[in-house]
Amino acid sequence: MCLGFFKATYYPNSSFTKSCLGGSPNYAWRSIWGANSILLNSCLWRVGNGTSISILNDPWLVSDKRRFVSTIPLDGVLVEHVSDLINPETCYWHKDLIKNMFNVADIKAIMSIPLSTRLYSDEFTWAYDKDGIYSVNIERIKIKITNTVS
Repeated sequence: MCLGFFKATYYPNSSFTKSCLGGSPNYAWRSIWGANSILLNSCLWRVGNGTSISILNDPWLVSDKRRFVSTIPLDGVLVEHVSDLINPETCYWHKDLIKNMFNVADIKAIMSIPLSTRLYSDEFTWAYDKDGIYSVNIERIKIKITNTVS
């Protein structure tokens, strides 16, 4: 019920990760919204059909170093969502388009993402550690390191 209230009030036409704090947020929303940066660093989009994922603005690359595309977009290119990089008939990446649009590191990261032949909906989920397991303790360590360095 609270989630529905926050969505209707603070991000009715977008997602939590794209939400804004707002003009006069209540204490609960301010606290929840404060975790947005932690979520963006700890989560990523699992590619299904790619329609929900912004190529440049969402974390979707599976890489040890980064989750966002590092390529600077070309002027006049109308490719906005990950779905634009997927051939819906074959369920494979549009290799030529990707090679023409992205730098070598991004090409490697994109091409390493397996695609399903069923093109499921995209899913925003926890990113795993090197062992393929997610642990809250990992996030506590990251938060402590970030707070110590800042």
